[in-house]
Amino acid sequence: MERVRRGGEIAYQDRADIEDLLARYATYWEFRACRAWAALFTEDGRYFDVQGRAALEAACCAPREGVDAGRDSIHAQTNTLLVQVADDRIHGLTNVVFGSHRAGEPKSASFVGYGDYHDVFVRTAEGWRFASRRACSHLVDPLPPEFL
Repeated sequence: MERVRRGGEIAYQDRADIEDLLARYATYWEFRACRAWAALFTEDGRYFDVQGRAALEAACCAPREGVDAGRDSIHAQTNTLLVQVADDRIHGLTNVVFGSHRAGEPKSASFVGYGDYHDVFVRTAEGWRFASRRACSHLVDPLPPEFL
């Protein structure tokens, strides 16, 4: 039985560009390159309830609180599924393990969660950008039908 992929095939260059965007997302957040991190989103991009590049940059630069206070973030993103839903729009689902550590302190890493990023990517004049990104605990939300 031939499986028909919803939304068609994604061009290799588009897939590579989105994989690069995902890597930059984690790296820029961890190194606190907040302006570069915010620029990965569209001008009106949304991360949870934070919307717009200026607000995203401020959120990235805000001091970490709670268990992560004084610690640096760790992201490990994997198993990304992408589905093209329009010429200029791709939906993504990525597993993430996250935690924190103290820079330069051996054996200080602490992994505190595993979840799923639900993404909407749009093609802009700047290249592919996040229109929205949200994370939830693994398997809390059902698998969106476009991924089946």
